[in-house]
Amino acid sequence: MSPFDTVLVVDFGAQYSQLIARRVREVQVYSEIVPWSITADELRERRPVGIILSGGPASVYAEVAPRIDPAIYDLGVPILGICYGAQLLCLQLGGEVARTGSGEYGRTAVSVASPSGLLVGGDGPLIGLFPGGNAPARRWAPASFATLAARLAGRGARVVVFGGPAERALTAHVAGHAATDLGGQTDLPLLAAGLAACDLVVSNDSGPLHMAAAVGTPTISFWGAGDPRITGPLGPAQRLVRHAELPCVPCAKNVCPRKGRGTTLPDAHNECLALITVDEVDALIPLAS
Repeated sequence: MSPFDTVLVVDFGAQYSQLIARRVREVQVYSEIVPWSITADELRERRPVGIILSGGPASVYAEVAPRIDPAIYDLGVPILGICYGAQLLCLQLGGEVARTGSGEYGRTAVSVASPSGLLVGGDGPLIGLFPGGNAPARRWAPASFATLAARLAGRGARVVVFGGPAERALTAHVAGHAATDLGGQTDLPLLAAGLAACDLVVSNDSGPLHMAAAVGTPTISFWGAGDPRITGPLGPAQRLVRHAELPCVPCAKNVCPRKGRGTTLPDAHNECLALITVDEVDALIPLAS
């Protein structure tokens, strides 16, 4: 008998079979990917505690569509079907898989009956905020992000605040009672999906900024120490906010070295980003009043 629990992922050609197996391992359960042609006897020898049938590019209606050994269903092992795997479960166990008349590829409108966690209800535009970042000299003030979040929510936008596990206090502060706080709740694939769902992302000079641009979401980003000509997001829908009139911009430093009185403001520290006002950013985001 196996000294540890094993979940087998039966692969039907899905692009995300590796991701499924990794997710299982992340909850401290060993997993392996096996081909759909595995027999019931071969599977029994592995003594899995669970089986996951992956998705795949084929249709269960096709004559050459892959099928698993029907005897696998008689092993008494719990089985989870995903996409194609779910349809195959239904079909091989005597159910009916009916056509809906439309494909499932691309974007699909979803109505949220009860907003919770990652599901943000409402009809207003969805605006994502990313107030974090590794470099202090490249972060707009958290208080400014919080004020912007409250203003956008007051103007009818649905606002979500993204951030990593170490930024939960920051995202909670920015979200307040006006926005949905997703700090520490998204891994990279889920973050990419969340950014893709947004109508606009407002971000510091950061990795998620470039991820938002990569998935085609318009962005507004703040620049001081960084040089957007070198590391700015690509695409026509990316708007940059910066005050290049300061002689030190861009300095390419991660920590602002300036002290004392600033060129324009009383405090020189992080003056390049402190000059960016909430009013200035708010004016770039047209929303119905």
